[in-house]
Amino acid sequence: MRAFRLVLAALTLGSCLDPTEIMVAITTNVPCNMVRGTAVAVGASGDDSTGVATSTTMCDDTGHIGTLAVLPSGGSDDTVGIRVTLGLTVSPDVCSAPSFAGCIVARRTLRYGPHRRLDLPIELDEDCANVPCDSTSTCVHGGCTDAGIECDDAGACTLPSPDAGSDGGTQIACGVPMLVVPGAPMVTPHLAKMNSGYGLAWDHGGAGGSGRKALVETFDGTGVTAGPTTAVDLGPNALVGPFATDGVHYALLTTDLTFDITYGTPGIQGATIPVSGAMPVLPVAGLFFSASRFMFMGIGSAEQSFELETFTPPSATASAAFGSIGVSGSFALDMNATSLYATDFGTTCSVRSYDATTLSIVGSTALSNVGCDLVVMTNNGAPEAIAFQDTTLTFKVFDGPNFASKGQLAIGAADPSSFVVMPSGAGFRVLHALNGAIEADVVDTNANLQSSTPVAQAGDFYRVTWDAVSDGPLRTSYGVAWWSTTPSPGFWFERFCN
Repeated sequence: MRAFRLVLAALTLGSCLDPTEIMVAITTNVPCNMVRGTAVAVGASGDDSTGVATSTTMCDDTGHIGTLAVLPSGGSDDTVGIRVTLGLTVSPDVCSAPSFAGCIVARRTLRYGPHRRLDLPIELDEDCANVPCDSTSTCVHGGCTDAGIECDDAGACTLPSPDAGSDGGTQIACGVPMLVVPGAPMVTPHLAKMNSGYGLAWDHGGAGGSGRKALVETFDGTGVTAGPTTAVDLGPNALVGPFATDGVHYALLTTDLTFDITYGTPGIQGATIPVSGAMPVLPVAGLFFSASRFMFMGIGSAEQSFELETFTPPSATASAAFGSIGVSGSFALDMNATSLYATDFGTTCSVRSYDATTLSIVGSTALSNVGCDLVVMTNNGAPEAIAFQDTTLTFKVFDGPNFASKGQLAIGAADPSSFVVMPSGAGFRVLHALNGAIEADVVDTNANLQSSTPVAQAGDFYRVTWDAVSDGPLRTSYGVAWWSTTPSPGFWFERFCN
C-alpha cells in the first residue's frame, strides 16, 4: 500500500507514451516506535533549503514507510534532487541543515528519463542518525558518499558504496587505540561526537597558575587532527567542562567566578557568553545539544537552584534564563524535548521530572548518594534510565516521567563517579571503571544484562581521566578517550563497535 503520493499524474487522452516518473520506495531499519515521521523534499540538486513537499507517520513492522511518485515540473530529462528526512527526536518537518540534529537524512540526485519509470529505493539507516554529510552527499551505513546516482536500462537506480574516510565521521577503525593528543597533561578529556570524527576539550594548563588555556581539538578517522586547535582563556581557578557539539559547532563550559560558555567551530573561537545570573556555588553544571539548540543548566544566583538557558546555532547569544528549579545536581532532556530530568546531589540522589516548557514538577523518585548519571531515550518519553552509586553501582530503567520502574540491575563495585551511561541501539550501555580498568555493560530496556566487554585493562589509563560518547542515539558503536603514560603519554582514543 502506498502511504503517500507526492504528485498525481494527469493522463493525456490518446497518448501511448509511458509517463516520466521516479517511483521512490522509502524504508528504514529504525524501530517504528522510535520514528516520529518521515518527510520528503524535492528540488534542485544540492539545495538543503527546499521545503517539505509531503510527510507521513506511516511505518510498518517490515520497515516500509511508503512509496511516492515524483514527476518533473519542467523538462522530461531535468535533474532533480530528492531529500528524505526521518525524525528521531524532532518532527521531520523541522529537520534542518546543516546538522539535521535528531534526524536521519538521505539525499539522491538523478536525471529523469523521458517517458520512463525509474525505481529509486531509499533506506533511512539507523547508522546515519545525526550524520548529515554535506548538501551534495548522502549517508550510507554511517559513511558519506556522493548523492548522485545513475539508473540502468531497466530503470533501477542504486548508490555506489560510501567513501572510506569521508565526512560521515564513522569510518574510524574499531578496536585500534590511537594516540590523538601526544604529550597532553594528566587531566580528564571531554569527548564529543563531531560530523567529521570526534572532538576533545581539556584544561591544558593544569591546576592553578596564570595564562591557563582550555584547548578544543577534533580528529578524523585516522586519528589526525582535523583542524587548528582552538585555545580558550581560563582564569587561575577555572574548571573546564562540560563540552557539547551539534556535529559542526562546539560549546565549552568553563567556571571561575561565573559560568562562561565559549561557542564556535573547531579551529575558530567564537564568542564567550557569560551566563546571566549564574554562579558556580558548586562545580556542577551541564551543557548539551538537543532539539536544534544548545542548552545550559547550572547553579543559579539563588542558592541550590538551576538556571536554564538556550542558544541556537549560528547565534552566539544566550537567551535569558527562563526559570529555576530547586535541585543541585546533573540533568538530561528527553529526546522529544518535552520533559526535563534533573538529579539532586543532596542527602540522597533523587531524580525529578519537569515539563520542559513550564518547569512544573511531573514526578520524582529517591535513589542513593555519591553519584548519578542520567540518560533519556526514545520519543514518547520512555524509557529513561539512570545509573547511581552508593556502595555499589546500580542501573535502573523507568517508563516515563512518572518513574514507573521497568527494572533494576546491580552492576557492582566501581570507582567513585567513574561511570558513563549512553544509548546503545534500542537499549543502553553503562561504562564503569574500577582500579584502572573499564568495562562496558549492554543492558536492555527492562534492565536485563545482555553482555559485558572489557574496554581498557588495568594500567591502561589513570583513574577518572577518561570519557566516552555514543556515535548516535541508535548506534551500538561508541568512542572512549583516556589519558595514559603507555605506550606514550597523552590522550588516547579507541572506537568500539560491539
